[in-house]
Amino acid sequence: MSQSLAISAMAAIATSFSAAAAIAHRRSRPHLQLVARRRAPFSTAASSSSAPSAAAAGFGWTDALRVASDTGLDDESDLSGYFRKVDICNRGMDKKGQFVEFLVEDQVVGYIHKGFTDHLRDFNDVFSIVSGNNCNSSLEHVTLHSSLKTQEDRTIAIGNVIKGLGELIPGIRNEETISMYSHKVPQQCVGDGARNSARGGRVGPNLSFSDMISSFYWGVVACLTIVFNIQLYPVTSSYGTPVYFSLERAAAPYFGIKAYGVHMNGYIEADGEKSLWIGKRSDVKQTYPGMLDHLVAGGLPYGISCKENIIKECEEEAGIPRSMSTNATSVGAISYVDIDGFRYKRDVLFCYDLRLPADFVPNNEDGEVDSFRLIPVRHAGNIIRRTDYFKANCNLVIIDFLFRHGYIKPDYHGYLKLLQSLRSGDCS
Repeated sequence: MSQSLAISAMAAIATSFSAAAAIAHRRSRPHLQLVARRRAPFSTAASSSSAPSAAAAGFGWTDALRVASDTGLDDESDLSGYFRKVDICNRGMDKKGQFVEFLVEDQVVGYIHKGFTDHLRDFNDVFSIVSGNNCNSSLEHVTLHSSLKTQEDRTIAIGNVIKGLGELIPGIRNEETISMYSHKVPQQCVGDGARNSARGGRVGPNLSFSDMISSFYWGVVACLTIVFNIQLYPVTSSYGTPVYFSLERAAAPYFGIKAYGVHMNGYIEADGEKSLWIGKRSDVKQTYPGMLDHLVAGGLPYGISCKENIIKECEEEAGIPRSMSTNATSVGAISYVDIDGFRYKRDVLFCYDLRLPADFVPNNEDGEVDSFRLIPVRHAGNIIRRTDYFKANCNLVIIDFLFRHGYIKPDYHGYLKLLQSLRSGDCS
């Protein structure tokens, strides 16, 4: 197939994709009333600890800096404050038995609360709830309907289920986003899909038509993520393995999907002392408004590498030019598991360090950060140990920085236990 014919076919597929999404969404609307009649045992308010309200961040830089610089409050060798922050990110470990495996092609891709599966039964053309008996013990797992064979079909079908579940999953995109899927995909993303498929000269006799279409589809997904800020996460059994489908970021914990992100410690070194650039999140952010954050951080959506994501986030969140951000160094990963109500949050964060010029001053470009401050590393550690000012998972990444740069020493009681706890989740 020639490249021009392939791209024409892809355009047709894109149109069909968006039309199918719109039709499937309309078909899913009867489920809204069905789901509305149900009552979840866990309200959204019960999960509020994972996303504090705007009132929760009742502090300013003056408060943070005062706590940070007070040398008489405690002993820096006391690691108990750090352990508390690790525990905050690893709640509910005793509740794992309330969840069942979510399987795709016989691979475990997630975990779903038994109560949440009651809502999925309403969508029996998308999900199959499998039960059995073994020594009088009920066995159960969730899988996808056998008719859903392709990544594209699964993504559309599950996306419509998620929208049909409505208020059970806070933060899901509204009708405007659905319209955006339906009308803007062919016109604005087909080119990205075609380029993704053609990358490396893959359009041609060496690539099957089905593989070409699949490659094109994920190019469209990447375009939606980057251009429209629709956070579609790839669903895999582990990092780097085949992608089965994608789903919106807010829904990932409700299906126990492992999500990946990138966090970067931006620091300077002057007169023998290291200092970290710390951001304070905008007060209008939907999650963790007004709390302290890394200089740069973000989820890892489909279609972009960790390093390219860091470079993109550097520009958007801190105004760091590519000439600087390309020097960011990969230094490892941390992981955690947070179980709360229906949510089974399995996160792996890839960590980066970037040493910045002493005269560099960050500037937020996307409106998500209120302001930045340069804080000595020891003082940042004090804020973590003494307060709840930082966004929860940022604590773990900075603690990892403290280990690697020698601020937490081997002779501190609990050193090895704390080090191990930074990877409490499945780091795969």
